[in-house]
Amino acid sequence: MLSEPVAAMLREARASLGLTQQELAQRAGVSNRLWAEMERGERPNVSFETALRMFQEAGVTLEFTGPLGSVIALQGRDVEARAARAALRRRTWDAVQGRLDGPSPESREMDPVERLAATARVSEQAHAVARARRVPARGR
Repeated sequence: MLSEPVAAMLREARASLGLTQQELAQRAGVSNRLWAEMERGERPNVSFETALRMFQEAGVTLEFTGPLGSVIALQGRDVEARAARAALRRRTWDAVQGRLDGPSPESREMDPVERLAATARVSEQAHAVARARRVPARGR
C-alpha cells in the first residue's frame, strides 16, 4: 500500500528536521490531525496539492519517471511556483465561464449528443495546447 512508505518517509523527514507534527502542519497549512494521520498511513486520499505542500515542508522531493526514462523532480520551489501561477490565474480571470453539463449564460440548452461533441472538441483543443507547451523533461 502506498500510504505506508509515504508515512514512513514523512516521519523520517520530520525527525531529521527536529520538528513536531504541529509545527510542520502549521507551515504546510494543514491540520494537525491530517499530518498525524498521514504519518500513521491512515489518510491515503489526501489531494495531490496538499500532499505536495506537506512534502515541501518536510524537505521531501518527488521524482516521476516516464516510460522512456525521462525524470521530473518536484521540489519545494516547484510547488510554490505552481501555487503562485494558480493564484495569478484566479485574480486575473475575466472570461465568462460555461459548463458542458448545462447551458452557459449566453447559449441555448444542448442535447446530449451536442454536449458530447462539444466535450470532444474541448478535449482535442486542450490536448493540442498541452502538446504545444510540452517542455522536455530533465534527464538523469
